[in-house]
Parts: sequence; C-alpha cells; structure tokens
Amino acid sequence: MKRWMALALALVMAFSLTGCGVMDFMYYLFDSEDLVAQNDPEPDYQTVIAPNGLVLTYDANHWGAPVEEEGAEDTAVMSSTGSGLNQTVVMIQKGGDYEDFLEQSAAELEEVGPTVLKEMEEIDCPGAAATARRYDCGSYQTILVQLDFEEGSVYVTAASKAADYSPILDLVQGIQWEE
Repeated sequence: MKRWMALALALVMAFSLTGCGVMDFMYYLFDSEDLVAQNDPEPDYQTVIAPNGLVLTYDANHWGAPVEEEGAEDTAVMSSTGSGLNQTVVMIQKGGDYEDFLEQSAAELEEVGPTVLKEMEEIDCPGAAATARRYDCGSYQTILVQLDFEEGSVYVTAASKAADYSPILDLVQGIQWEE
C-alpha cells in the first residue's frame, strides 16, 4: 500500500513539474482521437466571404462558420466542431503590422511556456507563397502560417489538441484574397 501511495504522489509531483494536467495524462492513456467518434460524412464544402473580406472554402462538417473577433475587423476566427477533446481554433488575420510574423509569434509562444519546433510539410495555397511552422506546446500544438498574396499578407494562427493537423492545412489551402 505504501508503494502505491508513493507512486501516486510521485506521478502528481511529476505532472506539476512538467506542466501537464490530469486530463493531459488521460488523453495520453486513452488517445484523445479515439475518444471522439470519427464518423464524418462526406465533406460539405462551403465557400463564404469571411468578416475580414477573405474568401474561405472549408468543410462545414469540421468547421463552424467564420466569425469576426470582437474589436478586430481584419480577423476571422474558425472553430472546429465536435468534442473539446480535440478542439481546434484558427485565427485568420488579413494584413497587420508585423516585422516578422513567424518569429514574433514564436517568441510570444515561448513566453507562455516551453515549445518544440516540429517538422512540417510545405503548404500549397493557390495564389500565395506559404510559409508555415508547427510547435509542440505540451498538451496542444500551434501552427503558424504566413500567406503572401500579391495584394498583401494573411497570417494564420491555429491551436489544436488534435494530433491530426491536416484539417488546418486544408482550411489554409482554401483561403483566397478578394477585395
């Protein structure tokens, strides 16, 4: 019994030192992706003009309609549907005053907590040059994307607990500039 208590205490202390929570441990044990039903029907692609004026094509089975972030008319926010176990939020900003969006955003992430830069495949976005980075931030991942269109730049910040980030890439590839 003493060994069991010592093990439980050691686990609690280890979690507090790593920044992981009990739910993070449960996600690890039970694989959060398997806790959510994956019975998505055929994709239901919608094309809309987002509140920031960009044209977005997205799968309505996976994403909610874009909304404007309060006080930021140049920003649209997309949120994945489904369980909070694999919730994803994407902020799509049209223009902005960045010297270097990817570097500044990475520095802001590092201020919040430790991050690990992960490899990421190239993104093909029609009409734009795309640069992307993916960071492991403990129990979630952050994807930063800069899309350089002829008309200007679009900055995408995505935070997700889901291990599969392909829906984010599909969403980014569906962004078009339209004035």
